[in-house]
Amino acid sequence: MYGNAPVLAAFINEKPAKAASLVVKVQKLVDSNKRLKTFLVFQGGPELQSAIAKLAKDKGITIPMVFLPNGKTPAKYSIHPDAKNTFMTWVNGRVTGNFVDVTDESFAKVSEAAVKIAK
Repeated sequence: MYGNAPVLAAFINEKPAKAASLVVKVQKLVDSNKRLKTFLVFQGGPELQSAIAKLAKDKGITIPMVFLPNGKTPAKYSIHPDAKNTFMTWVNGRVTGNFVDVTDESFAKVSEAAVKIAK
């Protein structure tokens, strides 16, 4: 999808409104690091569509945010089903960072990893 570009991806196992502050932090990170590609996956089904759209509109989010058609994350991604979220960074197809249960306070570690690969 993004080839060899630096990527920050997040799998979020919370309602969009509850994850809003982290989503805003990702948006700001991408806005200030133009090489960085990103997408956010809400680990729920179509019932989240309107909440995702509301979050995008209310917070000015332009990064891709999606839900899962059947509401379940494919096993091949190895995302722990009980984690509130999982953030991953990769470049050239190689994972460089994996962060679980990220909070507003611990997001700085995600940000540092993403900036490092986006240089």
